[in-house]
Amino acid sequence: MADEQPRRLEHASAGDLAPLERVIDPAYPERMRDMATVVYLALKGAGPDVPAEQLALAVTNAVSEELGGAYMHKGSHYRAGRQAREIVAEFNGRNLHLLARKHRLTEMRVRQILDAHQRAEFERKQGRLLGDD
Repeated sequence: MADEQPRRLEHASAGDLAPLERVIDPAYPERMRDMATVVYLALKGAGPDVPAEQLALAVTNAVSEELGGAYMHKGSHYRAGRQAREIVAEFNGRNLHLLARKHRLTEMRVRQILDAHQRAEFERKQGRLLGDD
């Protein structure tokens, strides 16, 4: 298996991909669809008795070969926004260190999130005063 080349996306037939296409939401982002396809082909091509450590390498090599250098959305912006909203909602003026620990951030980063929220709220309210809503 180590010497096998991963299946190229452009060589996969509709029949090869039919089982995957049945479960992918049509609204799934294109780059994530590409990644799912590469992983699917790598796993399908590996066979049923391949140990997990070899599967991990096969999938990593396939993704690297097919998608290396391409922008891949990591969802980090979404997760960071959700985390920031949670921090703002949970902040009570005295729990900065607890929020930092809970969200695995430094106290400085929690302060930055709170400051950014406070600035955004201030600008939003000022805009209304000036008739910019």
